[in-house]
Amino acid sequence: MMPLVSRRAQRLFLDACSRLTDGRLRLITPEGHRHDFGDTGPEAELRLNDWATAAAIAARGEIGFGEAYVAGLWDTPSIEAVATVGLSNLDRIGSAATPRPLERLKVHAIDRLLRANSRRGAARNIRAHYDVGNEFYQLWLDRSMTYSSAIFEPGDDLEQAQARKYDRILDRIGPAER
Repeated sequence: MMPLVSRRAQRLFLDACSRLTDGRLRLITPEGHRHDFGDTGPEAELRLNDWATAAAIAARGEIGFGEAYVAGLWDTPSIEAVATVGLSNLDRIGSAATPRPLERLKVHAIDRLLRANSRRGAARNIRAHYDVGNEFYQLWLDRSMTYSSAIFEPGDDLEQAQARKYDRILDRIGPAER
């Protein structure tokens, strides 16, 4: 049985999808049901692996939608297509993408209970938040996999800017500190 918060979030999510008019969205639910929303225009497919996606959107809006994707709660053959259809309809689904205060509070309270910060819970929370794997970082970091600011000059690519940062660091520390 689906929890009350998830059922409410599910209804809000499906209602938002039903307001799509620019483009088409094929939604495949965790139960395998297919729903087609929208009209002509760009097409996208969204596969929900878990209705917790809807609760994440209800609680945290667009950020929750992104976090749900990273967590594997939904998937798509084309993230670009989902973004295109979503952005094309933002004026119609905007309120659904913005969490409602009461909904956010309910989901946050349940989330806090489920993520109790015991030793084991803390370790699980850290893994869930930070352990996204190198494949994710390889999508947007340079070969050095440096996850910090680079120093850009006009015309630099990311790799050149990261090398410039390392050179600056080495210039600022003395030979005895190397």
